[in-house]
Amino acid sequence: RLENEITRIAALKAIAFIASSPVVPGAEISSVLSSGAVQAITPFLRQQSRLLKQTALHTLSAIMTIQRNLQSRGGAASVSEVTLLSTETTCEVLKELSQLLLVSDMNMTDLGLQVIIQMVQSCQRQVEAEPAIHAALKLDVLPKAIDLAISPLMQGGALTSFINLLCLFFLIPQLQVSFTDLKQSLVSFVILGQSSEEAAGAGGGYVPYPLQSVSTLAKIVAGICKRSPYESRRQTITDLLDDIDAPMPSSGSDAAVVEARKHLALLCIGRMGEDLDLTGGSEEPLATRLKGAIKACFEGGSEDVRAATAFALGRLAVGSMDIFLPIVLEGAAAGGRGDNKHQYLLLVALKETIVVHVTSPSSSALSFTPYLDTVLPGLLALARTSPEEGVRNMVAECLGALASTSSHTAKIISMLQETAAAEQDNKLLLWTVVTSMRFFFSRVALDSVQGDIDAQPFLLLLQDPDLDVRRAALLMVNAAVHYTPSVIQPHLETLVLPHILVLLSYKQKREVQMGPFKHIVDDALPLRKGALTCYETMLYVMPDAIQPSDLLVHLTKLLVDNLNETNLQCHQILCKLCSVAPSDMLCAVESFIEPLQKVLSRFEKMDKGDGAGGPEKERALEQVRSCVRLIACVNKLEHLEVCQLWGGFVSRLHRGGGVVAGLLAEQEGA
Repeated sequence: RLENEITRIAALKAIAFIASSPVVPGAEISSVLSSGAVQAITPFLRQQSRLLKQTALHTLSAIMTIQRNLQSRGGAASVSEVTLLSTETTCEVLKELSQLLLVSDMNMTDLGLQVIIQMVQSCQRQVEAEPAIHAALKLDVLPKAIDLAISPLMQGGALTSFINLLCLFFLIPQLQVSFTDLKQSLVSFVILGQSSEEAAGAGGGYVPYPLQSVSTLAKIVAGICKRSPYESRRQTITDLLDDIDAPMPSSGSDAAVVEARKHLALLCIGRMGEDLDLTGGSEEPLATRLKGAIKACFEGGSEDVRAATAFALGRLAVGSMDIFLPIVLEGAAAGGRGDNKHQYLLLVALKETIVVHVTSPSSSALSFTPYLDTVLPGLLALARTSPEEGVRNMVAECLGALASTSSHTAKIISMLQETAAAEQDNKLLLWTVVTSMRFFFSRVALDSVQGDIDAQPFLLLLQDPDLDVRRAALLMVNAAVHYTPSVIQPHLETLVLPHILVLLSYKQKREVQMGPFKHIVDDALPLRKGALTCYETMLYVMPDAIQPSDLLVHLTKLLVDNLNETNLQCHQILCKLCSVAPSDMLCAVESFIEPLQKVLSRFEKMDKGDGAGGPEKERALEQVRSCVRLIACVNKLEHLEVCQLWGGFVSRLHRGGGVVAGLLAEQEGA
């Protein structure tokens, strides 16, 4: 069956099913598999068919499970008595698997890494005894694997499998791959920079890797460090601190290399510090050096280095709260006075600390409860007084993350409600409170505590006279509708929809003098865009809760205003209404003709050279595409023939030719 192209996938699945069945003893199937099944499966890894390669990998994984079970029951038996695969077959499979370790297909790479790990673990006695397998792992697998380390696509399961594979290399002494050599191979990416092609494009200088690539590399280095022996881990921390403390050259490629190494070292320290106490105690020299390095990096370096420093400080505090949390809290302790110039970065560090505690498994010993009463007063002080929106936004993110922990939800939300009710005149505080709730709703759908959440005090802020508070309330409503609609549902008809409808037509214009010219600014435009976003989300999440007739009246008015900023959103909502409320759309279709015609006519003038060109024309073309998509959706409505005005409008567009007619024909053909 494996030799037949039609039946080979089914045969592979059958082998995998039987091999993984608890009913069939491994000893009975081992004689069949050792007689040539693996040799027949291995060539499939070279085939073009992706499905065939995936099925072959799953089958090999099942076979390796049998091999591991046989080895675990083998006791002190010889290698040959508990091994399904010969040395030659094992080397051949490893060589083929190494060819699947490609950046372009991370799913296949993840499967390949898992099978390699299973082979090494299930055939550990054979791996330790056979030099040929040592060579296959070191010469075929390891170089291919190392090349993956700098890929920004290395995430999730593939990253976990990759770290596990690298750890096997230095944990098996017979392979003679030391932890130091492995770590140096990874760090060398940052030292050397990107390949010669990118360097040539940059004039031959040093070209650093993208931030995502460096972040992935830091996760890998930290991951293998956590599994390394204590002495190696201690030396690695010292080496990373040397990179952080390295003096910065004045200019040139050397400065870029030093900064890149410093950036990587900070990220590695942070990743390690969230799981381990790297200090050895507050009196240890290492603790003093870590604190000094963190404070020094805040004072100098690029924005990327300072951001990495904040990340490192926040993650270090998780493993050593008594040592680093006081430094983190300096940002909140200064209140809104601006006494600490690194206030924003320290709040970023606090957010990192909170996020690790919040996202830790329930079985973890991490708990932020002992520090809650210490952190909250400082955060509220900043929410009341800080004039910087970035600082207040970070405060809101910290409060939202704290509230997303089930043990803190009731306390944090009730505190926010009471604070907002007591200080209605403090618009900075109201903005921060409602933004905190947006982050809370965005983090996770907490079904277990939704019944305890009273959203009414926060929804009342949709009526606040301050435009910034109202816009923040709109963003909160949009997040709540998307993630936790059951919290908003009871208040839709009374507190949400009526006020959002009002905001769709709300305007607040003012005249701005710009030299000899006068410019009209509409401060309420962000509110209208936010209200449209809320309606668009509701149409996807809870379409039955909306009254289409009321919405269509306001959408028609917005189309008549013919503002580029809102037209695209209006068109998207109308397209959705064609499927959600076709009868209401049919009644209102004639009112769309005039505003659509204005947009199309304006583009036709530009296309003939009578208007602006360049970016202005590109924006107009995007408006035309949006109009054409709406026209195509309306044309699919049933009983549209009763509207003769619409039929005449579409006929004129087809007869007019040009870009509009071509786009319309393309949409109708699709």
